[in-house]
Formats: sequence, structure tokens, C-alpha cells
Amino acid sequence: MIGEAGYQNWKYNQPNGGTGENCLTVGRETYEWVDTSCDDTSYDICQKVFPGPFVRIQTINVNQRMCSATDCSTATQVEWYKASNKVSTATTSKVYQTIQTGSAILNLQNANIADAGSYSCRYRIGQTWKTTTESYEVAGNPTINQASNNTCNTNFIISWQPHINAVGFPHKVEVSPTAGGSTRWVDLDSPTSEKQAITITSLLPVTTYTIKITACVPKYNCPIKYATTRKAKTGGATLSAESSFITQIEKNQTCVIAWSFPNNTETGNTYTVELNLASTLASSRDSNLKTDMKLINVTSSTSLSFQPEPNRNYYASIKIFNCAGLGQELSVIGTCLGKPTAPAKVFPPERFEDNLINSACGITKMAIQAPDETNGFVSCIFVLVRTYLKELDDDFSLTDMININNTVSGDEYIAKAIPVSSMNGKRMNVTLGEESMTTCDVMNTGKAGIQKEQSSEKEILF
Repeated sequence: MIGEAGYQNWKYNQPNGGTGENCLTVGRETYEWVDTSCDDTSYDICQKVFPGPFVRIQTINVNQRMCSATDCSTATQVEWYKASNKVSTATTSKVYQTIQTGSAILNLQNANIADAGSYSCRYRIGQTWKTTTESYEVAGNPTINQASNNTCNTNFIISWQPHINAVGFPHKVEVSPTAGGSTRWVDLDSPTSEKQAITITSLLPVTTYTIKITACVPKYNCPIKYATTRKAKTGGATLSAESSFITQIEKNQTCVIAWSFPNNTETGNTYTVELNLASTLASSRDSNLKTDMKLINVTSSTSLSFQPEPNRNYYASIKIFNCAGLGQELSVIGTCLGKPTAPAKVFPPERFEDNLINSACGITKMAIQAPDETNGFVSCIFVLVRTYLKELDDDFSLTDMININNTVSGDEYIAKAIPVSSMNGKRMNVTLGEESMTTCDVMNTGKAGIQKEQSSEKEILF
């Protein structure tokens, strides 16, 4: 009307007809507007079928949708459907509708995840039914509260809550290595409470995983829109040394084996080092050297000290055991050598039974047993003869032998000097009193590859 807001194109002094001219015409004389009697016959400007919208869907609140006829349509009998089923009008239903003249309100206050999907508003224009569709998503996702690992194993303990509107519906848990690899997943029974916990076992140690929990409707339809994810790293790392070496303290000959861990390694409160200590004779006339093995356990330490046995060469390897199991074996770099010492035992000579026959001639036969060379090579065996009874001195030095050989009385002397390298077996028969001359170089063991040592003055021979 004239004077109202909006577009107007009235001709000057129009409208002027009062109550008798209640219709508007365009094109009489000009294209401006003129009021006229509604009984006049004029040409139509245009004529089209109303295209709609015949109804409109409005969101009243997050849980209510209203479908109602527009002002310019003749839509009637408005109703809500899901698929081919008419939504119930019973207010006790989880999803129901309230139908009024020209409108219907869809109530979703108690909807759960199974009620998500497409809803259609059906309405009638004349005798024709029409439909407009809207999708409804049930808000909410599962929640992963915590993914706990264990230093002693590769398990995850996952604390989680189901979709707030999906309690009682299946949820699927997937655990996948973030860097790629096989996915483990488990279908859970329908959770009946909000707080849940599940343990995933036998994963890879010290690996980052992506944990994904999805609400499923039905059981094997688990849309990603109802999923939540979280990353976590497993424990279960075994403990391995980064390096290990063996050294020898010159002052007291003590062997020290030490090892170290990579930087930032968490060793835990307790671990055990399994040290496999092996040794062989450093020098032996036997080509088939026997290796002695000894397993030593060391608790929560980074070194081990021990005193080497004489004439033994030591080498080792270590493995470290913690609550996650045995770590990788590591060879210890280097060796440790026990210094050679005198034999632990010297065997006395054994006389033959027929010695009485030759005793009058001052000749006797004896069997000499090879010395025990476990503690190192022995150069010579000296057969000492004494004409008087006296307890032998346990300590017998090189100086003693020189002095004995120079005695004038002949009460004691060296009857034989036998190079051990000349003994082909463990026993050797010798004859005393036949005035034979023997020599032995005490500075040479006779072992191939060992050079003859020289004294500070001259080579000592007997």
C-alpha cells in the first residue's frame, strides 16, 4: 500500500478510487500503477504454477525439528517418516512426532545412535503427496580416557567410554602401528555402562600405535563419524648394553669388565647382567685347547672385577635381563691374561722294581712324569740327587741350582737336566749314574713361535 516500505510505482495521484477500486492495473497510458475496479477485465501480466517450497523444516532446538506449510502453499496433512515408517505419535517413544494443523514437530530428545539417519516430511498438495528429506545425526563420540603401557610387557590397558548415545551398542577397538603394519582389532560386546576397560596384548615393543574406537550400528556398520582416536606407545623394551670392554689393571693384574647403556635409556629399578666368561690356556703344548665357560650374574651394575687364574686368556659376552626379558647379546671387546706362574704340583720320580740289580754299580732307572703346565710353560726338569736324608725345601731357585752344581763334596748335585719339549709323552724313562752329560736352556720353553729370551749377562745353560 502507498506509504508502506518496499518497492512502489504508483502513478501520480494514485490510488484515488476509494473503496470502489480495490484492484491494481499496470499499463493504462504508462507502466505505472493505477487502482481500478475489480470487475474490470484486463490481460494477465503472467501466470505460473507455485513451485514451492510448500513446507519448510525449522530447527526449534538441537532435539526438535518442525515441518510446516509455508504461507503461499496449500500443503496439508504434514507428517514425519523414517524410511517407509511413520514416526510414532506416542510420547513414550524414543523418537515421536506432534502433529498439528499444517505442521508436525519431530521430537528427538531421547534418540540414540540407532535413531540417526534420514527423516522425511510428507505433506499433501491437493490429492498429491510430496516429500522433503533431512538427515539427523546423533551427537557424540566414544572417549578414550587413557592408554596405559607397562615397562615389563607390550600390553595396552585402554580406559574408555562409549558414545554417549550408544550405550548398549557394539563398539569396535582397532590398534594399528602408526608407522604402518598389521592392525589388530576386537569387536566388543555392547557396553552397558559408561566406564570401560580393555587390555590389548602381544603388541610390538616400544612402538607408537593409533588406537581407534568406533560405535557401530548395526554391529558390522561402524561409520567413521562415530569414531575417536588416540596415539600411545607400548613398553616392553628389553635392556641391551651399547658397548662393553675388558681391561686389566697392571698393578695387581685384576681384570675389569665394564658396560654402558645408550643415552636416555631407562634401566628400571632392577636388572640382571648375565656375563658369559670364557677362558682358554694362553700357552699349552696341547693343540686341542679346552675352553672353560662360567656364567656370572650381576645385579644392577655396570662393571665386574675378578682375579684371573694363571696362564689363562679371558674373553666374555653379556646379555642383560630385565622384567621384559633378555636383551641382545653383546661381545665384550678385548681380553685379559693371567700371568704364568710355577706349576701347582711337581711329581716325584718313580723307581723301577729292578733297581736293586744295578744299585751296586751306582746306576738306577727312574720314570719322570711331565710337569703340570696348566699355570704356564715349564722349560726344564732337573733331577736332584742328595746323599743324605733331608726334607726338601719347597722353594728352589735358579741360584740354588747354580750353587748345587758347584758343590765340591758332591753330597747333592743335578743328575739330569731334561728339556720338557723333548718329552714326547707324559712319562719319560731316565737312567741315573751312567755319567751322561745333559743340558737344558731354562730361558726357552721349546714352544714353536716363542723366541729364546736372553738374560742380562749371558744365556744360562746346565
